[in-house]
Amino acid sequence: MDNPDGHETFGNNADSHAWLPFFRNHFRINRGRIALLALLLPLDVARQLLTPEILRRFIDAATGHVPQSAGRLVAVYFALVAAGLGTATLLTNVSAKLAWTSTNALRDRIVRNILHQRASFFHDAAPGELVDRIDNDTTRLGSIMSNLLLDLAAQTLLAVGIVAALFHLDWRFGALFLPFAATMLALLRRQAGRALPHIEAQRRTEARILGAVDEWTTGAEDLRTGGAVTHVRRALWDLARLEYRTGRAAAAAGVRWPATVQALSVVSILLALALGIWLHHRGSATVGTVFAALSYATLIRFPLTQIASRIQEAQAAVVSLRRVRALLENPPDHRGGAELAGTGPYDLVFEHVTFAYGDGPRVLDDVSFRLPPGKTLGVVGRTGSGKSTLIKLAFHHVAPTAGQIRIGGQDLHALDRRALRRAVAYVPQGITLFTGTLRDNLTLFAPGHDDAVLVAALREAGLGPLLESLPDGLDSHLDAGRNGLSVGEGQMLNLARAFLTEPAVVLLDEPSAQIDPHTEQTLREALHRFARGRTAIIVSHRLAALHHVDRILVLENGRAVEYGEPARLLADADSVFAGLVAQGQPPA
Repeated sequence: MDNPDGHETFGNNADSHAWLPFFRNHFRINRGRIALLALLLPLDVARQLLTPEILRRFIDAATGHVPQSAGRLVAVYFALVAAGLGTATLLTNVSAKLAWTSTNALRDRIVRNILHQRASFFHDAAPGELVDRIDNDTTRLGSIMSNLLLDLAAQTLLAVGIVAALFHLDWRFGALFLPFAATMLALLRRQAGRALPHIEAQRRTEARILGAVDEWTTGAEDLRTGGAVTHVRRALWDLARLEYRTGRAAAAAGVRWPATVQALSVVSILLALALGIWLHHRGSATVGTVFAALSYATLIRFPLTQIASRIQEAQAAVVSLRRVRALLENPPDHRGGAELAGTGPYDLVFEHVTFAYGDGPRVLDDVSFRLPPGKTLGVVGRTGSGKSTLIKLAFHHVAPTAGQIRIGGQDLHALDRRALRRAVAYVPQGITLFTGTLRDNLTLFAPGHDDAVLVAALREAGLGPLLESLPDGLDSHLDAGRNGLSVGEGQMLNLARAFLTEPAVVLLDEPSAQIDPHTEQTLREALHRFARGRTAIIVSHRLAALHHVDRILVLENGRAVEYGEPARLLADADSVFAGLVAQGQPPA
């Protein structure tokens, strides 16, 4: 809901309902720490209210206005100071632990949900933006999920207690500060929510910067080679200027209230001082009373400023909550629970399959074929013809816009995710290396693999010489950034990962791209061993990699123009595949 003046209302019904699932789970998990905070905060409020009163009595006792033991009051005062230090330490510790447990649990939920998204989700979301939401947004939520609400209640209680204490000192002090506190709270209610649009704009800009920087650093070598450094610098400056404008607007909207509190506090302190001097001259107030009144007048600024600061944090947290909710409420890639019969090999059927990314043009258009069990299909075609997309569809990395894909008679979408991953192995172009050991990069950190099985997979993939050359074998350290593997070794490690799964269906996307002839020969032999007895699809622009295939599929502009046995296609002089062979290799 919006205010009549056009500013968004903080704490509207939609946001209130959004908080409920978070807090319900949060309170359930952390009820012990929250109960401790609920006890400590009121005690700290009581200490702050008592301190000026103890000092008032000490001053009056020291000046002879009240017959009381000054030494005992000093002891009480120092006891309150020590209690304050202990309470502050305990509050900080409990709040930090509460924030960490809450945000770590939230990060875990977000990451689990992201890992179950379709590929189209990652097509639209830049990695930098996801990092910002997973880490920065949950960190901002940490404060509100630790002690923000309790602290807001405590600071409000402190402000009310200060006004009550001023009335206790002298009703005229209370009458002076009651309108001041009421005015502050009215202004606070008016200011709340005004910063939300500016904070949201700032968050969007920060996400854009993170996404752009991730893209630029990934393609740094190509950008330098292509002479695009000047363009990148100009684009970064444009983003920096936008960040400055949105950040300045958010900061300006956030500081108006604290600045107002500070200005009115100065006025209230001067008025309290004037009233105290007047009462003292009339004999209606002791020196201690005037001092206590000034102490309370100074102290009341703190809870009001804290309330303003906490409201500002809450507004930032609302923005973060909305962004986190957008991730958590994005429906995951739900699959059915169907299982494949037996252990394969299975047939693979594309039936009138069409695919497009969002509202874009069709990448594949009405593609149909049936690959019998245990047979190998070679897919050829020009760049952009849809070869890699066909592989992703067969792995259910993306879902068809229309049509159906079946493995072993089961619709891919109806298959249980784990059943599909057990049955189908996908070997992509290139490899993602992780900083860790060779074992970690082979098993992708999954425990329970016997060393003999790992060694056999590496040897089957043609990495026996590499394994023997490493000083610590499987435990040799690989650095994803610097001391990794060559392109060819990376492709063979991809293949070794697939060997570990013992799949019934194998999908290989340009396995021999960007590698030298010697490595290609080694890889080709490994591919032949791997595909034997399995249903396989090999996408390649090199004919040598398709020497042992049983079927050929030719794609042009997303359509299947030829499908059949290589010998039959080669025997047809008008065959597109025969023309490609005559040219030496399918065009890339």
